[in-house]
Amino acid sequence: MHSLDGPLFNDGVSKVVYDREGQLLGASIAPDGQWRFPERKDVPIKFTHAALQYEDRRYFFHRGIDPIAVARAIYLNIKHGSIISGASTITMQVARMSRKNRPRNFLQKGIETAMALFLEMNHSKKEILALYASHAPFGGNVVGLDAASWRYFSKLPEMLTWAESATLAVLPNAPGLIHPGRNRSSLLQKRNELLQRLYEEKIIDSFTLELSLLEPIPEKPYPLPRKAPHLMDQLGTNVSQFRTTIDGILQDQVVSISDDYHRMNAQKGIENLGILVVDNQSGEVVSYVGNSRGHQQENHVDMVQAKRSSGSILKPFLYASMMQAGKISPDQLLPDVPTSIKGFNPKNYNKSYAGAVKASTALARSLNVPAVHLLKEYGVEAFRQDLLTIGFSTLHHSADYYGLSLILGGGEVTLWELVDVYSRCAQKLLNYQEEDNETNIHFNKNHTSQGEILYDEGVIYTMFSAMTKVVRPDSEGGWQHFHSSVPLAWKTGTSYGHRDAWAVGVTPDYTIGVWVGNSDGEGRPEIVGSSAAGSILFSVLHSLPGTGGWFDIPHDEMVEAPICIKSGHVKGKWCEEVDTLLIPAASAWASACHYHELVYIDEDEKRVHINCSDQYTRKSWFHLPPDMAYFYQRDHADYEDLPSIAQGCEGNESGSSIALLYPSSHESIFIPQGLNGEDKAAVFKATHRKNNSKIFWHLNDQFLGDTYEIHHMKIQVPPGKHKIKLIDTEGNEVNRTFEVVGD
Repeated sequence: MHSLDGPLFNDGVSKVVYDREGQLLGASIAPDGQWRFPERKDVPIKFTHAALQYEDRRYFFHRGIDPIAVARAIYLNIKHGSIISGASTITMQVARMSRKNRPRNFLQKGIETAMALFLEMNHSKKEILALYASHAPFGGNVVGLDAASWRYFSKLPEMLTWAESATLAVLPNAPGLIHPGRNRSSLLQKRNELLQRLYEEKIIDSFTLELSLLEPIPEKPYPLPRKAPHLMDQLGTNVSQFRTTIDGILQDQVVSISDDYHRMNAQKGIENLGILVVDNQSGEVVSYVGNSRGHQQENHVDMVQAKRSSGSILKPFLYASMMQAGKISPDQLLPDVPTSIKGFNPKNYNKSYAGAVKASTALARSLNVPAVHLLKEYGVEAFRQDLLTIGFSTLHHSADYYGLSLILGGGEVTLWELVDVYSRCAQKLLNYQEEDNETNIHFNKNHTSQGEILYDEGVIYTMFSAMTKVVRPDSEGGWQHFHSSVPLAWKTGTSYGHRDAWAVGVTPDYTIGVWVGNSDGEGRPEIVGSSAAGSILFSVLHSLPGTGGWFDIPHDEMVEAPICIKSGHVKGKWCEEVDTLLIPAASAWASACHYHELVYIDEDEKRVHINCSDQYTRKSWFHLPPDMAYFYQRDHADYEDLPSIAQGCEGNESGSSIALLYPSSHESIFIPQGLNGEDKAAVFKATHRKNNSKIFWHLNDQFLGDTYEIHHMKIQVPPGKHKIKLIDTEGNEVNRTFEVVGD
């Protein structure tokens, strides 16, 4: 006899994933090839009435065996000389199903009867009915009410109509009736007879009966939804049924956006993408698209969890780390000039230089050179530790392994952790606002990251404010002029070789993350963060509900500080044009402005030294190092370099007037040989603080010639290490070593 000590059914079940409202996102087939959902605890009222009227009308009045049904079965079987009725109750059918529907004979019938009595003694009627609904066959490989409801009507069992409930109620008794094109008239007849019986028993009214009889029976099984297959794969295997935080309606919209962009991108050889949306108010994931749909290149790979080169997507955190450490103020000038650091030669994406640029502007424009200078000052290992602390677990190599390229995509991150960290930054700001309003709301209740946000609210607010200045795609032009515009802190990134395009955006309501590329790492010119990923981000943004507001200023974490208008630094000793600005309290400790100095100007507008003349005017002067000034003045027509020194005061000038732009210090340069094997020439470039200056050039202590005003020198240099020296007419000089690498 079947043991009743353990679970009655031990069949494997499908993994089933629902959204936050209980709508089906997807399911996997059970190990034995059946669509069998996990057991349900209760049965919808419509199916209950339909099943009991069809299978066991006195279900609630017997104890597993229906004497009236038995008597009727004996009478009919004797009358017809064959088995016409078996008198099986629903409880007996549960017993038979648990024994895998063994052959029907008197012995098996006796065992099922005994089991039915035992079941009735140890289970409630509700529990037995739920077992029946969960394990009854519904045709083909469909087992149980839940699987049948989704396969035949694509809806929750609780949403079935009376006609649909009646259709499913007759199937366990004759599951073969559901096959398309076969026995459809018989199925329709049985359903309609059951509906008529429900009417006669006053369970439904005449109007409901009339409408129900008009409903068609299912043509064929529906495919089960596959709205978040990659999320389903991420869920554990020890649980078979998951109620997620996914917003089903939003998920449909984001999947549709994914489909649209995949169709466009596939024409360019871009096959894969990932999209993740988190509700910042709750910390819940509300949309998860692990990859584009279809049978294209490796669409099974979950790009939300995949480790990919970060591109520039981590730059905001370096900006925040520098402010938190008191090393920069938000808008201070950073160098943006040709740079070579131990053979590493970062270039801006647009291949140009600004000379000097505000830190916030460098972030908004995603300039590489200023970011490298910041990382050099902050320290690669210190920044790597910050990233690990806030939640980027994939950066497990040493600082030497990454080097300064860490800020330009030298490390790998996942879209999951990227969105998580940005979202927790937003949640920290929101939590600050709630605490300020004396409420007890706590965020992050659903987030599982082990990271800790190191930055205070003032730093996060300033970081997000700088990110709102990132130029939006062309389709978003003039967004701020619309009443319905949504402020957004966002950042893009493009990895080396155009293999990865990133975009992440933050509002008080949501954090959105997008990755676009090919999962096998194939690069394409169109894989660019601002266009390929940014366009998707804004399409998702416009599909989201939200207030369109912005974060409150965390005043307790901000201070009013005197800021030099021209340099963006905290006011220095000689700054005259100053504005009082609200900056993070941590960054108020940043270095004071050193781009202003006190100079003495005589009546001829020449610069003098106090030892040279007693006729002078004191004046504060904003000036940059020669290499920064060379590029800066191109876009700043009002920039005035230091006046020339008055005759008789030469030799008293502080600082160098010459800057060698190319080659950089200790840089290795490549100069190809000509067709006849001779060494070709390279063009060396310098700049001088004075427009009408002359520079004398020396290579390895050999004089080469001089340049006037435009300081470009074509020099033929053989492979090897060399030293170049530049001297101006006032004795200022620059020395630099470099190496030429031959073929």
